[in-house]
Amino acid sequence: MTETLQTVLDRIHKVSQKLSGIPAGERGREQVLQSFRQELSDMGRRIQSVQQQQAGTPEADKTRKMLAGCRADLFRIIKEIDVLMTDFAEAYRQSIGDRKNQFEQLSEIMQQSSDPQAYQHKHVFGQLTHCKDQIRLLTSSIMDVEGGLEHRQLLQKGFNSGAGPDVADLGEPSDRPSLSP
Repeated sequence: MTETLQTVLDRIHKVSQKLSGIPAGERGREQVLQSFRQELSDMGRRIQSVQQQQAGTPEADKTRKMLAGCRADLFRIIKEIDVLMTDFAEAYRQSIGDRKNQFEQLSEIMQQSSDPQAYQHKHVFGQLTHCKDQIRLLTSSIMDVEGGLEHRQLLQKGFNSGAGPDVADLGEPSDRPSLSP
């Protein structure tokens, strides 16, 4: 599981780097991107703390709740990135106007020299799209860690995959392990 937590930490770092490379343009947008980077940094510290506890006895339920909280934060960040993307798409449309088809047929270098502002809006939109993709990969990695915790808990209770007792033997529904917070 430690390798999987390290994968999560690596992905957090990668997303944070991508966000750092985005020129926001406006102070308000820069503050939003900075808040995302801060949240990712905080998330990384929480996950590092869990990773360091792996040598001891990790508390699976606490860890899963923390990871579920991280996923919720990431989903919110994705929604906020969608808002930023809409802003940049609109700015691009306003900047380029009815020259869109002609502009997009030019090479990137020609786009940048013919209309730097439109190129910048289009470029930032692409960077935000890439960040969203990286956040989705990060979310997937977190879900893998949660699944591993769930699997380990079931094994500790004597359940093995494909064989053994039925889920009903886990006890009351409130006692059963769950991936939800």
